[in-house]
Amino acid sequence: MAAAAGGSCPAESLGYCLAQLRGGAEPALGRALLALRTRHIKQPGGIERFRARGGLGPLLGLLAGALRPRRTLDLALSILGNCCTEGGSRAQVRELGGIPSLGE
Repeated sequence: MAAAAGGSCPAESLGYCLAQLRGGAEPALGRALLALRTRHIKQPGGIERFRARGGLGPLLGLLAGALRPRRTLDLALSILGNCCTEGGSRAQVRELGGIPSLGE
């Protein structure tokens, strides 16, 4: 099970995905977002791991920052929506000021 959560190659590991989220550029950012959504967030405990490793802040920054391709925004919003099904993530999103930044 640990191998599935970490991905089948280094480019799909949670650490790599978070690094791309913090400063990656397309197309690697899009691949990382896809891996986050399909491999990490969907795994049991995946949302909690993503949140604990500091993923929500950079995710919100990506949504509130520079113009991005529609696919990137779709993936980022999907990840955020999945994360916000858990109370801990909703609380952290509020703490990070995520709700107002999405409406700007």
